[in-house]
Amino acid sequence: IQSAENLRKLDDDALLKLIEPHARGTLADLGRKRPDIFTDTFNELEVQRLCELLLNWLNLEKQRALPFRVLRTEEKQKVELAGLSLQLQADRVDQLEDGRLVIIDYKTGENADAKGWLDPRPTELQVPLYCIEAEQAPAAALIARIHARSTVFKGNAQESNIAPGIDAFEGNEEIADWLQLLDHWRNALTQLATE
Repeated sequence: IQSAENLRKLDDDALLKLIEPHARGTLADLGRKRPDIFTDTFNELEVQRLCELLLNWLNLEKQRALPFRVLRTEEKQKVELAGLSLQLQADRVDQLEDGRLVIIDYKTGENADAKGWLDPRPTELQVPLYCIEAEQAPAAALIARIHARSTVFKGNAQESNIAPGIDAFEGNEEIADWLQLLDHWRNALTQLATE
C-alpha cells in the first residue's frame, strides 16, 4: 500500500482482497512444515483470524493524522557501538511529509510496551538502538502492537499527532524533552555496549 494516501483510498473490502492472499500464502508455507496441524479447517479459521487482525491494524493506521509513506521495511544495517558490532533490522521506517522519520517495530504480544525505554538502563532496546543509528533524528519511536485484545501504538514521539494514542514526549525529572530522550538512549546504549 506504501502510503497513507493509498491506504485511505481503500475500504475494508478492498483491504481484505489485499490481505487474504498473503494470509493464505503464509499458512501454506507453515502448513508444508506441519501438515498435521495445518488442516483445511484450521487454515480457514486462521485466515479469518489473520485477516481480522490486519484489517483492525490498517484501520488504526488510517487514523494517523500526518501523511506518511513507508520508506523501508526489514532493512538490515550493520553498526558499531562502543566497539561492539551489531546487526540491526527495523521492521519499518516511515517518512512523514516533512521528511522526518518514524521508526516502527511490530509486536504480537499482548503486553508489548515501551515503558522500559525511559529506564536508566533501558530495556527492549531494538527501537531505541535503531533511533540512535538512524541517518537523522527520528520524530517517533513506536511499537505497533497487533493483538486480538489490543491493537495499538505504544512508544514516544516528538509531537502528539504522529500516531493514534501517542502523546508528545513531555519529559520527566531526568529527561527534559524529545531530543534529550534520544541523547539518553545514545548514552545508555553506549554504556551498555561498553560493559
